[in-house]
This record gives sequence, structure tokens and C-alpha cells, in this order.
Amino acid sequence: CIWFAENVSTELTTITRDISSGEPISAVAVPADSDSIASVAALSGHVDLNTKTPLDAYLLLLLNKSVTNGFAVAIPVDDSHVANFFIASKSASAIASEDVQRLLDFTNRATDALSNSVWLGKLYFQAHFDTLTQLPNRRMFKDILDSTLSRAKRENHSVGVLFIDLDDFKEVNDVFGHTAGDDLLVEVAARL
Repeated sequence: CIWFAENVSTELTTITRDISSGEPISAVAVPADSDSIASVAALSGHVDLNTKTPLDAYLLLLLNKSVTNGFAVAIPVDDSHVANFFIASKSASAIASEDVQRLLDFTNRATDALSNSVWLGKLYFQAHFDTLTQLPNRRMFKDILDSTLSRAKRENHSVGVLFIDLDDFKEVNDVFGHTAGDDLLVEVAARL
């Protein structure tokens, strides 16, 4: 079982697969509040669903599938996402230590992959977007324009480009300061 959510989300995605029955992978979004999302981030070690109280909706989903216990490992993704891997068992006996070790090894590899993915995403954003306005930068604009022009040529379509200039913007910076100029740029970007 894998649980995944954004910290600002109102849903927690639960991905499960019952290997013993050959059940296909299923993903279910269950309602979640900030407390239940925080509990996913903190869930770690052996979990007995028969004695754990209160049970959040994502754990009730497993209990409804006759899961009684398991072993959880939280995955640090980034500041805005939480995830957790969980080996579940329908028997009352504890999860075997070799299965726990496999889960820990898998979690370490998954954590490395997720960290690399987050890092690459941040690098991509820094290379293609303006950090102040969050709008595509000149490099991204050129890439989009080049691909749009190529596609328009192939499909025999026209392309239009709108150029916007902020009159007397230098005066805003000179009179009110660069912070006011930055605020103005952010506001214009939001209105675009």
C-alpha cells in the first residue's frame, strides 16, 4: 500500500494491491484533513489496526479489506508532499523481518529517486521560469515560440504574439523603490 498527498490537499490517494488474491492495483482518493495527512507523514513502524485509535479514513480502507496489521515507512518527499509505504497483513502475526528489510531497502531507493526528481524539477523551474513572477522566462518563451512556429508551418496555421510594455516602469522603481517595482510586476503577471 502507498499513501500519497499534497500537504494542502483535502484528499489522500491510497494505492493498494492484494498480491495473495491477484487483485489489480487500485487507487482510491479518501477525504483527508491536515491532521490525517500529518499522521501519514508520521506513521512508522509496526501498526496494529485493531488497537490503533482513532482510525483515519485511509486506515479504515485497509481494515475494510480485512487487514489487521502491517509495517509503515514514511517517505520524506519535499515540503509540500507526504508519502508512506505500508506492508499489510491479514493475519494477526507480525510482518516477517525479511519483508520489513525489503520494504526499508525499497523505501531508501524510492526516497533517493523522489529526491532526485524533486531536485530536477526545481532545476527545470529555475532554468525556465522567472522566480519573481513565476512566468516563463526568455529561454522558455523562445522554446515555446520555436515549437509553435514549426507546428504552424507544418499545419499551415498562423501564429500571433502579443508584446506588452509597461510605460514608465523605470519611474516606479526610481520613485517608489525596487520592492514596489517587484510588487507591480507580480501583480501584472497575476492579471495576465
